[in-house]
Amino acid sequence: GWDGWRGGRALLEDFSEPTRNAGRGGDLKNIYNLYVYFWRWAMWRVFDRYKAPGIVSFITASSYLRGPGFSGMREEMRRDAERVFIFDLEGDQRGTRITDNVFCITIPVCVGSMVLATTPDRTTPAASNYKRIIGTREEKLEDADASRKFADVAWSAAPSGWLDVLMAGGS
Repeated sequence: GWDGWRGGRALLEDFSEPTRNAGRGGDLKNIYNLYVYFWRWAMWRVFDRYKAPGIVSFITASSYLRGPGFSGMREEMRRDAERVFIFDLEGDQRGTRITDNVFCITIPVCVGSMVLATTPDRTTPAASNYKRIIGTREEKLEDADASRKFADVAWSAAPSGWLDVLMAGGS
């Protein structure tokens, strides 16, 4: 029963409203993707419904990291969590900068994780951490396998503005 959740708001309204308010409503067509619905449901289930500590983590397309239509999604991620970790595996097979993908697909992917250890503070943006993994498929898998916990990774800070990209250097 998603109808009427949060006082009658549509499921992706929290993701689309900030983007629309920033004058980027034409970019919203990009958020109507199945992986975005999975993110929204998991965020609701872990952070909204129970208002408790938790972790949400997915391997998905990486378009939400910088796409203008995903600015509201990035804002909601920063509101729900204390820390956001992005493990960028790249893998674009169609763009101008071709990189190896760890899967047999043509779109870039990342591992995104949201961590909340205490009561959420929706007025302070989550610290965002970014790590790009480069190299061949085998090198990327080896590098990813070497990390056992978040502290094992040499993270770079991503911008902290509500609608900012989730990539170091603002790329």
